[in-house]
Amino acid sequence: MISLNPMVIVLICGFVSSFALAEIPSADYLSPSGGKQGTSFSVSMGGKLEPWPLQVWTDTPGLSFKAEETKGKFAVQIATNAPPGPHLVRFYNQDGASALRCFMVGPLADQDEKEPNDSPDKAQLLEKCPVTLNGRLEKSGDVDSFAITLKAGQWLIASVDAYALDSPMDPVLQLLDAQGTKIGFNHDGRSLDPFLAFQAKAAGRYVLQLFAFAYPPQSDVRFTGGNAAVYRLNLSAGPYARYAFPDKML
Repeated sequence: MISLNPMVIVLICGFVSSFALAEIPSADYLSPSGGKQGTSFSVSMGGKLEPWPLQVWTDTPGLSFKAEETKGKFAVQIATNAPPGPHLVRFYNQDGASALRCFMVGPLADQDEKEPNDSPDKAQLLEKCPVTLNGRLEKSGDVDSFAITLKAGQWLIASVDAYALDSPMDPVLQLLDAQGTKIGFNHDGRSLDPFLAFQAKAAGRYVLQLFAFAYPPQSDVRFTGGNAAVYRLNLSAGPYARYAFPDKML
């Protein structure tokens, strides 16, 4: 039988204990999950945050995250020349790093989604367009509604970033007229994220609704929601180039 010095046993137990307490950070969601070029704002992160503060790596110097004193909060700065589109972000500490998350940089002004807006009569009024709405489907069965006024002949271009942000949902867009009749719908436009292009035949108030099913799919079929169900809804009044032909220079 091998006999160990009591001091060695204490050191081994201390090492095993410290290793067991080590925690690699995880990022379940970022809210908001993107922003406009040339802006600074605060972002909340959900996941494993210990020990705080976390360090952050981004794939471009034009996008920076700095941990604030409040746990889970980061001060974000986006340079005016930051490339628009998706960017990769990773959170790390001395024990390891989280999986990569996607953070969107765009050219449009940002606006927060405001509750309650579950039904057409409580739709959040949008007074300016183009705009990007940062939102969350907060609970199971949640539907977010947005009211917008269109002129006759005006286009409404709507696209969602949710699946692209690794949000656990398969989003849907539908458009209602002033009488509540569904006149536009899209489920999977670009990957699982919907895209809707609609030209108004008559001037008036229209309501755009966003809801989602769980992704990956679950055994029951119902509208999903939760802390991680974040999205960015991009709205513009057109025009929008869907494709180019020829698609390359000779």
